[in-house]
Amino acid sequence: MLLRSLTLLVLILGAACWVEPDPAPTTPRTSPSSPSPSPSGSGSSSAAPAPSAPLVVEIDTGRTLKAEAGQGVGIFVEYAAGGKWNVWWTCDTAQTGAACDFSVQISGTGILSPKTSGVLASDSVAFSGGRILARSQTGSNIVGVLFDAPPGGTITIDASIGGVRDPAYFFFVQDGQPNGGFTGALSNPLAFRGRTP
Repeated sequence: MLLRSLTLLVLILGAACWVEPDPAPTTPRTSPSSPSPSPSGSGSSSAAPAPSAPLVVEIDTGRTLKAEAGQGVGIFVEYAAGGKWNVWWTCDTAQTGAACDFSVQISGTGILSPKTSGVLASDSVAFSGGRILARSQTGSNIVGVLFDAPPGGTITIDASIGGVRDPAYFFFVQDGQPNGGFTGALSNPLAFRGRTP
């Protein structure tokens, strides 16, 4: 029984997302005009309710996240220098046996050249007027959209899974760790800006 419990614990912890070991960012976090999440010293996740206006989070440039397809629900946001964005999502199908109904809307000024990955025939991705709208039944695959936007600009993501708009589904790297260690309530929609253009 103890062995079974330990095995289950290892499997659950192994399904979490993690940050790729890239070099630490050299630019200090400075974004006084935006309400960027920052690490909380309390370690408590029972913070104030989610804000009504989208928060703007500053994410580390060039950092990536890893998650196993089918092992957990998440919407992962990555930024590379020069305005290169990668937004991708996963479901917990291996644990639940069910697919996740994703609706992901990405908007921003100057979004160009969207490319998809992992999109199935039953999924749809539309691009019009600086907005990407992706709908997918994601199971044991990873679905995503890569696109360019002006360096230093902000994108906003409004997402739902099965009609539920929960900001806890968002993952990004800030200050070298997932979600910057922030334990408060994020917003959905959530706005993102790369730390360095």
